[in-house]
Amino acid sequence: MTAAHCLGRDHTALRGRNVLVAGGAGAVGHYAIEFAKHAGAQVVTTVSSAEKAELASAAGADHVIDYKREDVATRVRETVGTVDRVVEVALGANIELDVAVAAPGAIISVYAREPENPRIPANDLMAANAVISFELLYEFSEAELTSAIEWTTAALAAGALTPLPATEFALEDIVDAHLAVENGAIGKVIVRP
Repeated sequence: MTAAHCLGRDHTALRGRNVLVAGGAGAVGHYAIEFAKHAGAQVVTTVSSAEKAELASAAGADHVIDYKREDVATRVRETVGTVDRVVEVALGANIELDVAVAAPGAIISVYAREPENPRIPANDLMAANAVISFELLYEFSEAELTSAIEWTTAALAAGALTPLPATEFALEDIVDAHLAVENGAIGKVIVRP
């Protein structure tokens, strides 16, 4: 539902638009790719490994960029020009990129907190007429939740959403589960009782 909400309440407005999804192999990133594709958008995503690139491609991303090996802003401009919406997991690390590829009026939806408050380039955002929208599922209004639920339900019914790979751990192996997350486990880490 976070992914759906980050893409906006009027998902029909995404048709023919360009969307950048930061971290396309993560849970929110994976579903943001699938929701955006289902809505008719062209999707560019960033990943940090070949294995994650495969997962993002399988989710339907049109362009997958390994941010550890490529200049993301250059690749975005080469492939789609600018983006109308960004689904952002790491605003502090990516704000300069987001502004550099933002189309006029772009919306940057941020769904993850960071240890430190990021520095915001207000003048650059103003020049791009861009908006930063902070999305915290637990603070959505009833109307926002209803919209996200309706879109999620419709996308599921249409077969547009696929499960992420999951690694399961027994409860007594919780330390190993935490270590897997800290070491960048791909997909979801599930702890079973």
